Amino acid sequence: MNNLKGLCNKGALSEDYLKNIYISVDNYPRNFSFCKKLQDMELKYISLTNISNQKLFKKKKGYNVIFLEMKLTDNCLKIIYSDRNVSTHQKNNIKIGLSNWGNFVYKYSCERQKWLLMGAEYGGV
Repeated sequence: MNNLKGLCNKGALSEDYLKNIYISVDNYPRNFSFCKKLQDMELKYISLTNISNQKLFKKKKGYNVIFLEMKLTDNCLKIIYSDRNVSTHQKNNIKIGLSNWGNFVYKYSCERQKWLLMGAEYGGV
């Protein structure tokens, strides 16, 4: 969180942006726990499939929601990150707009006993 606050001090991010970041938990097992580093960032967590959460997105500009997806195939781990704006549209419909994304591929090295970054792609608006 300190790095994000530093970006606010430099004018790269607004404080309002940080107060409205959510992480989507729809693709995670029930009772999944994020690492301590993410927990310390004081982010909010949300399930978009839970209808009761739609009330949160009535704000005119919506909210920023981070989506993280992980796929493990053989000894390769692909992490897909996207930052999306979520708001309600016409009563009970959720509108999701893609902003930024990244695909990261890691391969496990038995020799080094750690994950090595093999490739990264970035994009966004």
